[in-house]
Amino acid sequence: MVTASAAAPERALPCGLGAGADAESIGVTGLELGTGAQALGAQRTGDIAALATLVESHLGGVAEIELLPVPAKEASSSGDTGEVAGRAVCGSIDITRVTTGGARVRFLAPSSTVRIEMAAGAASLEARRWPEARIAFAAAAAADESPVAGPGLAVATSYALEGRAQEAVVAFADIASRFARVSWAWRGLGDAERYAEHRGAAVDAWARAIALTPADTELARLVAVDPFAEVRPRVPPPALRDLAGRWRLLPLRVPAGQRAVSHEAQQAAIREAKAYARCKEGFRSSAALREAFVGRPVADWRWSPAEERACTAVWLRTYQSHRDAGRPEDAGLDDLLGIAQRGYLGERGLFDVGASEHPLAPLLLDDRALDRYFAFVASHRVLRRQQGGWLF
Repeated sequence: MVTASAAAPERALPCGLGAGADAESIGVTGLELGTGAQALGAQRTGDIAALATLVESHLGGVAEIELLPVPAKEASSSGDTGEVAGRAVCGSIDITRVTTGGARVRFLAPSSTVRIEMAAGAASLEARRWPEARIAFAAAAAADESPVAGPGLAVATSYALEGRAQEAVVAFADIASRFARVSWAWRGLGDAERYAEHRGAAVDAWARAIALTPADTELARLVAVDPFAEVRPRVPPPALRDLAGRWRLLPLRVPAGQRAVSHEAQQAAIREAKAYARCKEGFRSSAALREAFVGRPVADWRWSPAEERACTAVWLRTYQSHRDAGRPEDAGLDDLLGIAQRGYLGERGLFDVGASEHPLAPLLLDDRALDRYFAFVASHRVLRRQQGGWLF
């Protein structure tokens, strides 16, 4: 399906980061996917009301929100752009740090010896001299003082290009186990597993690759066409705050089988969007609210998964009350209710909203938080297809 390359393409370092850049240097002040209200950690359906009540106790001074329609040319945009970062800003995101030692992302420049050996290996790959290529890649790995994934990925890719599927699976799996935050390892493993007809394992690996690179819509598109994979759409926030501070209402989703949304449903959705926006403004204006949910004093506002979790709870509680009063059901919001029941609202906020604007965010998760994040994506965004696909 997805063709692996001999080595992962080089990417420009965001905002000029160098080797050993830490969370603070990219504007990330640390990460808790959702402390605040640790007593609410079970996150059953009733916790949505509890979370919403906790937020609303801090919103007394927040003015009523006016929502403007999104211009047609912007209707396809996703993400809470102004709230998360702004496309020209390196880092307005707050991922509360779980790790005790601090979160670090290392960017390593290969030595000249490594580059020479990798180039020799690439030339051998081009000439289909597989053993010679692997010897060169092994030499590159031995010459590098710091363990990096590149040479191992190149070895695994050589097996894939040679058509030795099982060896490719083993090699990619080894790299993925040692470099769990390298999306190319999971992407290559998914391709190799699929070539070896390990269909479920392929989807699981692709899910992790997409989780680490949520802004890579091309990868998601390629995975979605596989008959054994199901890629579900993200559920965007009901409103977004642009960089000028104006709240805009995203276009309402028309339920399948309907030509239009009724006036009553439109008014209910607007009230739901206002509840969400008012919560978001509360986090911007209330240091006490930020501290309650981020778990420590936060002087200046920055978006966080904890905040997104809280405001999504406010949004969902409003939706539930409207649905109980006769509002048509919304499949996307019903999916969010299921996500809340499983305790994944924080991970959903990171994947659906935050990570698209700040691609480094998943890399800063500690191992425990990363495992939960992977579990969310594999159970709610990139899944093994349960029906239909297994007939092919």
